[in-house]
Amino acid sequence: MMFGVGQWVFERERVFMRRFTGLLLVLCVSLMGCSTEKSNPAGSAFVDRDPGMVVTVPPISKQAGSSFLEVITPIILGQREEILIGQMNGMQFQGLFRFRVPVDSLAKLANGVAADFVANGVSISLGLRGKRLIDQAQVVVLKPDQSWHEIQSFVDSLTLTERNFPASLISGASGAVVGDTSLVVNLPVSYLDAARVTNATAPQIEMLVAPDGIHDFLLDVVSDEGQTIVALGRRPQLVVPYRVGSKVDTFRVGAMADTYWGRRVDGGPKKDRLLVSKGTFYSSILNFALPSDIPRGVTVNSAQLELDLDLDRSYFTAFPFEMYHVEFRPSTQDTIYTLYNTQNEINPTATVKFVFNQSLVQAWLSGRQVNQGVAMRAVGSPVDFTWLVIRDARLNIIYSTPPEL
Repeated sequence: MMFGVGQWVFERERVFMRRFTGLLLVLCVSLMGCSTEKSNPAGSAFVDRDPGMVVTVPPISKQAGSSFLEVITPIILGQREEILIGQMNGMQFQGLFRFRVPVDSLAKLANGVAADFVANGVSISLGLRGKRLIDQAQVVVLKPDQSWHEIQSFVDSLTLTERNFPASLISGASGAVVGDTSLVVNLPVSYLDAARVTNATAPQIEMLVAPDGIHDFLLDVVSDEGQTIVALGRRPQLVVPYRVGSKVDTFRVGAMADTYWGRRVDGGPKKDRLLVSKGTFYSSILNFALPSDIPRGVTVNSAQLELDLDLDRSYFTAFPFEMYHVEFRPSTQDTIYTLYNTQNEINPTATVKFVFNQSLVQAWLSGRQVNQGVAMRAVGSPVDFTWLVIRDARLNIIYSTPPEL
């Protein structure tokens, strides 16, 4: 049989199509008889496997907490912005002030002599930088019965306990908070007259202001060294209205010296109060019991410590601190503190949150570290009196579970 070129090409394509169609039918039959699971080389079990979960643990409240005293250093140099007066958290603060009245010079300006100087009143205005529980403030005014200076330690160097500063009550003296800006002390004129017996030309007036009563309060008085905007116009000032012959005038002068110190009363801060402080170096230990239903092998993604503060009984503007892991070793009766969080800073708000070292929580969960709590310790200089009181504490944790194997 003879074919043309075009017919021969057509016949070849028809044969090819018949073969392709047959091959397609065989392939379809083969696929219908096999498991579709083999469409994924790894199998459906891999596709359905649990990839792991991210879990936010409900806030873990502290299981226990306590405060402890590291060292006693109630030394105030008197060259700072403030003078503390009050009592709070088992501590009492007393302020010392010294003023000089140039009786001889004032009399000469009025063409008189020192004996012609007659005081009509003596008052001292102490400006406030801040205050706590001001409605409960009650103070007593006393005469120092020993010499003192601004740069002075009030600690017994042998026993490391606070020394008692002897002082006696000034009869007729009184002190009261006026508004929100000042503490005004009124002294009897006879107190100045008694000082003139010792020094007729330039008598010195000294006084100690201490808390009176049982209520907690704190007054932050501007010292004579105050330089900030807040301190302007609020430095300690003695005011003496006087007359020399027929001349009547008022003398005003700042303090020659002022200082303060703190001492513990009734054993210091209560053991059930969570206190972190400088000046007396109180630290607190917080214990958190991790939930038992956290599975082994999880990865801690983040940890956060959340603190509720008692701002009425705290005193600070910015509080730097560090966190330590605590481990008590019964064999040696020793407690080991290992630094885990470098310096953080707390600002005075009712609730504060900061990042907690998640590797420590991971170590607790894995058993590499014993969970006996963490300690908060104040750091930084200078060594002044600042403290924060913790109402409650919570540990917030987020972790992820590993994929199912």
